[in-house]
Amino acid sequence: MVPRTIHSLLPLARPLADLKGETRKRERGFNGDETQLLQNLYRANAFPTLIVVSARTGMMTRVQGFLGADETVAWIRESVRALR
Repeated sequence: MVPRTIHSLLPLARPLADLKGETRKRERGFNGDETQLLQNLYRANAFPTLIVVSARTGMMTRVQGFLGADETVAWIRESVRALR
């Protein structure tokens, strides 16, 4: 079952703190179970993958790949507006 609201995603937030180390493992060819779950849940198939999630609705937007500083800020602002 895939969580549908931000509240149901909170238990998954703890592993996010260790994703840097897990990303290094991925570069060496393997993932931990928690990282693989998060990658599957958010369809994070590229690096970087940026995700903005609405705390109110649980809806999310996602972009994959490097955008550059100005484009990233613009994407975040538009995502926040779209998810309100």
